[in-house]
Amino acid sequence: MAVRNLDSGRKVKEAILKEIHTTKIDVMQLHLSSLESVWKFASEYVSMGRPLNILM
Repeated sequence: MAVRNLDSGRKVKEAILKEIHTTKIDVMQLHLSSLESVWKFASEYVSMGRPLNILM
């Protein structure tokens, strides 16, 4: 999940995991109003080497 607030994003992740135990969710910070944040997010994501299935 791309989120502005990491603490809030982590809480949502935990709530989802309580309902769907087998899911895998990464929480990463992203401010769409900041081009610097967008580039940082994209760079970190690419460096993970994972496919992008869903971006929320």
